[in-house]
Amino acid sequence: MSGGLQRAHFDRLSKLTKALRTDPTAYLRFGGKRLTQVDRTLISVPLGNRNRALFREVQGRIRLIKAMTHEEYNSFIWRK
Repeated sequence: MSGGLQRAHFDRLSKLTKALRTDPTAYLRFGGKRLTQVDRTLISVPLGNRNRALFREVQGRIRLIKAMTHEEYNSFIWRK
């Protein structure tokens, strides 16, 4: 497992990244959303109550940036 993620979160992230390979909008089925107020290329997907996966769209493909706690996510998104 990666970076202290619980097994269920790791499994969800694995399913999500696999789905994104064939369908760039698959994040919507996982409750994800584009962060239009910050940067439209960023996509946030909940992995559980306290974890998020952050992706970036690059040349039409969705790339994982990092899976992190909600606290890390907030710091990452709102940093200046």
